Amino acid sequence: MITIQAIELELPAGSGFQPPLELGCVVVLPDGEISELDLKNIPGPDGPADVDQVEEFTELDLPPEQYIAYATVAVQLLQAEIERRNPARP
Repeated sequence: MITIQAIELELPAGSGFQPPLELGCVVVLPDGEISELDLKNIPGPDGPADVDQVEEFTELDLPPEQYIAYATVAVQLLQAEIERRNPARP
């Protein structure tokens, strides 16, 4: 799964927001867009036993309060990823 270029967003338990049940995996993409990720299995090139996956991203139309909650989590996770990739030097 090295090909997926997104970070999953989960609202913290105490956020006060419950995502709709029909909402799948919410992710932030490299361009900062918050979308829903849907992984689809397709037949692979080596026959029926081989399966490949295709990622489809759907733009979300969230109420402002939910968008802000997800955006807050996205900023925190992206900041942690930037720090992980560029550790501070003494």
